[in-house]
Amino acid sequence: MIVPGDRPWTEKEMHHQALHIATFAKLNGGAACGRVQTLVTCRNWSQRREFLDAVQTAIRDETPGVTSYYPGSMEVWAEFNKHYPEAKIIQSEGGALPNSDLLFIEDVEEDCYATQREAFCQVVDEVALDTAPNAEAFLPSAVEFANSKLHGTLGASILIDEDSKKVHGKQVDQAVTDLKYGAIAINTMAPYAWLNPFLTWGGNEQGQEVVSGHGNFGNLLSFENIEKSIIETGFMSPGHMLLTNKEVFYKLSEQSARYYARPSWGGIGAMLMTLVAGKFKAKDF
Repeated sequence: MIVPGDRPWTEKEMHHQALHIATFAKLNGGAACGRVQTLVTCRNWSQRREFLDAVQTAIRDETPGVTSYYPGSMEVWAEFNKHYPEAKIIQSEGGALPNSDLLFIEDVEEDCYATQREAFCQVVDEVALDTAPNAEAFLPSAVEFANSKLHGTLGASILIDEDSKKVHGKQVDQAVTDLKYGAIAINTMAPYAWLNPFLTWGGNEQGQEVVSGHGNFGNLLSFENIEKSIIETGFMSPGHMLLTNKEVFYKLSEQSARYYARPSWGGIGAMLMTLVAGKFKAKDF
């Protein structure tokens, strides 16, 4: 959910959020639970076009191509393209990698083929809600859409600049409360929840028709009656995962796996060093 701000996003903020979204849209070739699939925007936000262009540029030019390998993924991709022949096909690295094209579908209907199906491959769609361009009007409408029309209940993310969040904190809190999702992220991405053993990952569907599943995993401290897990970071957090350098990303992935297997302060230090060093490395694709 891209909350229209009380002030324009800066060029740096726009670029950062575009990279963050592109990274998670391509994660594991799109075969990742809770990856970015549907962007919920405000039709009347003055920066909507700029935002969509920034995300598409980040997908095409600023993040490497990732092959979709999951069985049946290209058949699903083709079916989405069949329903939306006007969609943009975005190639990273000039299409050098097989099955790495991303299908970007702008301005789909609220209740349609794209919003009623999980792609689990490299498909991104956008729903533009016709509300006033402010948090007070947009957030309740976005929550209602997500709860009543959007397929699945695993994860939802809210992006709102820090200045607007200070003013509209109550609206953000209410949105988090009202969202019927298992993991909710504020200024970050919901899949971070399944990277944290203390949090939970699972569909918020108790007593309902199974779509994303019943129950959850994680919850290292064994809390009872958990409804959802919530993550919040800064709008421009240096901890955001941005896939702008293959070497850094693969090294960080290996270090993360080692840390989860055998947690240590040394493991945390190694990951921090890789993150810091990565800020100064040029793209290698």
